[in-house]
Amino acid sequence: MDIVSIHRENSYKFIEDISHRATALLTNPYFVKNVGARICARVFGENKFINNDIEEFTYSAITSLRTGLKLNGLVSFDSCMESNIELNPREIHINGEWNYQALKASLDDPTQYRLHVLLGTIKLLHEFFHCLTPSFINYRNQHEPDLKPLTETPPDMGRKVVTRVSTKRGQKSTRFIGDMGFAMEEVLFGGQRLFHIPRQDDFHYSIEKLYLQEYDMKTLKPINYDVNVDLMWTMFAVPDQLFVIQDLDRFHNLKVELKPSPSKSLSSPRKRSSITRNTASPTKFSRQILESPSVGELFSTSSDDDSADDEVENQLSSLPLPAGRKT
Repeated sequence: MDIVSIHRENSYKFIEDISHRATALLTNPYFVKNVGARICARVFGENKFINNDIEEFTYSAITSLRTGLKLNGLVSFDSCMESNIELNPREIHINGEWNYQALKASLDDPTQYRLHVLLGTIKLLHEFFHCLTPSFINYRNQHEPDLKPLTETPPDMGRKVVTRVSTKRGQKSTRFIGDMGFAMEEVLFGGQRLFHIPRQDDFHYSIEKLYLQEYDMKTLKPINYDVNVDLMWTMFAVPDQLFVIQDLDRFHNLKVELKPSPSKSLSSPRKRSSITRNTASPTKFSRQILESPSVGELFSTSSDDDSADDEVENQLSSLPLPAGRKT
């Protein structure tokens, strides 16, 4: 009997669990028609109807999408995932710390691991729609040549606030920008977006609970609701079930009329006092990128040798998390 047994497959368990579910839902014909095509039509404007051409294009864009999932080393960036849509296949970078905490939960806390899988599946879908953004925008520009060409997501789609600091006066200003990933979440959940609350006095990517957030259209203030996790898991427990589910209105019934007051979420990165983050684009990451095995046709096909697997284990098993990683 070996003193130490390393299970290499565990290094990518979380990535594989969320990618199987996300691709199953993304390619579900009812999702393509009722969510994907709706997002594509919305790029044209609020009054654009979904027609057969839009449905066919959306189906083609989704089924021809190719992405490569890459696991970044610990302490790479502040968000849970980031995309590089300049490359083909597109690259989606997954935060190594989040993967680390999810793998720990898969061994020690099945209930919390279920929360990781639910959140991870939705956030991977979110990134898929970032990767689809250029296709939808190009399609709109080709079919509306008389209108001013779009170069980015319209600001009224999945709007989010961006803060800018004036270099001359040092004053802060905010503005809304569009986000096709959030637009997808709002269509899927009936107006809300999914976030998490980290455990108190614990790592940011340890999940205390999930919540749905929507904006009051008059005050633009966020309203938060608990999530019926048990109901949500009945849809997500078996990945293949997400490919055949027809009643997408079930996603609209996950909101619980309770209002927690989360102070932090994945969309609001925590501040670090002792660690400097590399917030450059994925192509400029200084830390080593560990590429996951491909899952399904949406992901690039590449094989990792034993040394790459050993590197994964060194990242996730051998190295402790740095000090000062708490919120």
